[in-house]
Amino acid sequence: MKDVEQNSAGNKYAIAYIDDGKFKLRVFDKEPRTEEEAVSKELDVNKVMGLNDHTMPIDGFGDPYITCTFVTCTILFVNLFHNGDLKHVHFFYNSETMETFGKFEKVIPEMSPLNFPYKCFWNETLHEVYTFYRQGESFRIKLDENDYTKVVETQLEKICDVDLGTMFLIKETCLVCRSSGNILFFKRIYDEKTEKYYWT
Repeated sequence: MKDVEQNSAGNKYAIAYIDDGKFKLRVFDKEPRTEEEAVSKELDVNKVMGLNDHTMPIDGFGDPYITCTFVTCTILFVNLFHNGDLKHVHFFYNSETMETFGKFEKVIPEMSPLNFPYKCFWNETLHEVYTFYRQGESFRIKLDENDYTKVVETQLEKICDVDLGTMFLIKETCLVCRSSGNILFFKRIYDEKTEKYYWT
């Protein structure tokens, strides 16, 4: 595992991790619980998404090929890269009901098996999730502003040809990334011809 995510209320946390090819998601709060209780509430992503355990992260990297972020205080966005099949997978998970929805899979033949999702962010203003890959790919997932269980649109774009590292989303519109000793800035720009936003 790499990151611990926190919801906006500050009362729930989540970790997405991989254990010998098995993707897991664990959501917890500040109340103590036994190991058995923790495991019973853990999401077995491979089982729910119908994935095998062939994914192998890169030796020496702390990245588990799976990331997550809170959309609401209880709903999480989860995405992973199943590198054996070169397949991007994402879905939403309600940590209270333990239900998943909005499942999306896409095989990307040109993707390297050494690529992986680095970080994802929630844009509360536009009701969108952004997820960024190490080698410059980005997915935008737009939700219905009145019903977060409905996905309106999913868009894939290649935003750069360099490796991306530590990143932050500022004011929901500016992405700041480290890349080989440089700092890169990307902004969401609206294209009137396609009527879509792109990272520039």
